[in-house]
Amino acid sequence: MEKHPTVGYAYCPAAKVENGRETEIQLSDGKDRIIRGHDFVKPLLEGNLILAPTAIVRRECYEQMGVFPTAPAWAGEQLDFSWAQDWYLWCLFALSYDVGYLAEPMVCYRLHDLSFTSTLTQQESIRRCVAADIAVPWMIKQKADEFGLRDVSSYCLHGIARAYGAHLASKQYRSSRSTMTVGEFEDSLCRSTNSEAERNWIRARTFEAMGDALFGRGDLAAARALYARALRREWRMVEVWAKLFLLLLGPVGRYLRRFVIRFREKVVLPVARAIG
Repeated sequence: MEKHPTVGYAYCPAAKVENGRETEIQLSDGKDRIIRGHDFVKPLLEGNLILAPTAIVRRECYEQMGVFPTAPAWAGEQLDFSWAQDWYLWCLFALSYDVGYLAEPMVCYRLHDLSFTSTLTQQESIRRCVAADIAVPWMIKQKADEFGLRDVSSYCLHGIARAYGAHLASKQYRSSRSTMTVGEFEDSLCRSTNSEAERNWIRARTFEAMGDALFGRGDLAAARALYARALRREWRMVEVWAKLFLLLLGPVGRYLRRFVIRFREKVVLPVARAIG
């Protein structure tokens, strides 16, 4: 960070510890590098990539961008940000700073049933986690719009749709699963944006994201119906047409799609990260 003043914070992987022994390395990704902040927002909006104890942050990030929000609100709803306040800050800081990544694991992350994460994701409190997961990409989009970052704002829209889709399809947390109804989705969407064009864009991508989640669980009939529903909202979604076509091909199409997914995860994304 002394050598690279554009870096606002740096982080590393963690060694996962269960029952007193290390079991795996969490969030490991390639080699040491500096990541352009605006590029880092995109994968970060897909889920928090950073375990808070692994990060070191410049003081000026907090002074200029903000500190952990203690009483945030979104769309007229007061939020409990115990679940997502660090995730929000990693996204916020990346709007103005680059991010450093150190490939060496330098922190142990212990998993147990009485941990803060396990307690927070119990079924009785899961709705607070869902509300925070939905609010973060909306709040970052608002900041990106204020800063005139159109590319980042576009990433946020995709992140918003994926978040809605994951919860409509029931997202797995540490201790329980989330639930969101279509009515709750529509209520959140309409309270979060006044643009009907933006709402329709998100609706189409949300149905696609739901279809992806259900395809991954083997519910092919539901996935096919959701892809068709997405296309009724936005017929120019070429990737959704491809997914629907592969489903209609039967076992061969499903094999081809899973091959493409594995190829992207094992080859395309690592190469892209290495170049970045």
